[in-house]
Amino acid sequence: MPQINTMIILLLLIVFAFVPLSYLKANNVERQALKQNLNLSAKALLTSIEKAPYTTGELSKGHYKEALSSVDIRKEYLLDEFYHLLSENYRDVEKAEAVKSRILVKVLVHYDKFFVADQQDRWSAPYFFTYVDEGKLRYVNIKNNDEYYYGEHGICYEPMKISEKEKNTLIIDKINEVVAQYTHRSEKGKAAWIKIKDPADQDMEYRIKYSYFNVLDGLTFFVVYVQDTHLNVNRQEFEYKHYNVAGYTLEGE
Repeated sequence: MPQINTMIILLLLIVFAFVPLSYLKANNVERQALKQNLNLSAKALLTSIEKAPYTTGELSKGHYKEALSSVDIRKEYLLDEFYHLLSENYRDVEKAEAVKSRILVKVLVHYDKFFVADQQDRWSAPYFFTYVDEGKLRYVNIKNNDEYYYGEHGICYEPMKISEKEKNTLIIDKINEVVAQYTHRSEKGKAAWIKIKDPADQDMEYRIKYSYFNVLDGLTFFVVYVQDTHLNVNRQEFEYKHYNVAGYTLEGE
């Protein structure tokens, strides 16, 4: 009898250990496949670019100096193409629609600003990368270390008054601040916070940890996907929450 009891206890331990671990392994495989499909679909950015012509007014104000508006993104077309590629990658309309319903936010990052589309695919007004110094609202960008502000006689260009690292931190924090507003779920009390690499940080451990995602290299389109998974084993409930961040960057464009 003691041997039988021991075997029963061992079997129960195996069930409690093996089932959650097996589930987590399968969940991880699914998560990696999802990220790959989203990354591939985000390449819709490639076909959504068009040249933005300068007006004589822009040229007279010196916009040619930094060419921040030399390209434009057809935002509505970008989303249509993204969803089309997502369906093509899954080859399963229902599964693609299920993934689409879990995408909380879509973000398009230009050199000097970014746009956000919510779950209803409504694009926001542009969020610019700015800070205030000497009473002036100064605009910075990811393309170079120049900045500008609006003075009495139009746009004034100056070298940055902050360091490159401070600028990168400003941009990263601004993107995360807005993404958090769109991904905050009151019933969970949590929002997504994205690991975006600061290229000015030379710490090796930091560069390895943050190597997979960087919106500071160029025009970027990325999405934030969330899924809550519940597992019930012998009246014990396990909950796994994960955010997936996937996207594509056109470096040096």
